[in-house]
Amino acid sequence: MRVALLTGSTQSSKNESLSKVLTELSESYHFKFLNFGAFDSEETKYNYLDTAILSGMLINSGSVDFVITGCSSGMGSQLAHNAVPGILCGYGRSYEEANLFTRINQGNAFAYPLGLEWGWGAEIKFKSTMQGLVDGFQQDPYPAKDKERKQRDADALKLMKKNNQVSWKTMVEDLSTEQRAKLTEKNDVIEYVQNKNAQFHF
Repeated sequence: MRVALLTGSTQSSKNESLSKVLTELSESYHFKFLNFGAFDSEETKYNYLDTAILSGMLINSGSVDFVITGCSSGMGSQLAHNAVPGILCGYGRSYEEANLFTRINQGNAFAYPLGLEWGWGAEIKFKSTMQGLVDGFQQDPYPAKDKERKQRDADALKLMKKNNQVSWKTMVEDLSTEQRAKLTEKNDVIEYVQNKNAQFHF
């Protein structure tokens, strides 16, 4: 499984801490971790709308399986990601919330409140939440007695989202020239996607 970290530029100062936690978990749980920032060194500054579209590139191209994101409250990131075709984004700040999201809702992105939840012991709480997330990848829907119904509901939600959103191609074609130019400056994402899927439309 390929898990990417991608946040807006306002959270770039936390990237090293977030990356350290996710690297440790990737070694314990044997998934591939990819760090796409944001980084302090980047001249172009990206907001949560930009990162949602960039996450859409990573997911819809098949380049990664899951994106971990966030903003000050986490809510903006979640809303923006859910507006992108092909992404089902959850939100939480505890082991239980993250675990139930991946076990029951089975989405492909997760937003964390990187401002509200970043103080004393922040890395410990973030790690616990992320551990709940990756534990859920390997677990059946909860509770066990309802797992068949939970699975049907999760599948129905994905179908409802797919049927009520425009396609990835349509969304990309509607982007302004300015926004498209800005997004193509995110070289690490663009190059990774092109290497994985040279035919991907953007």
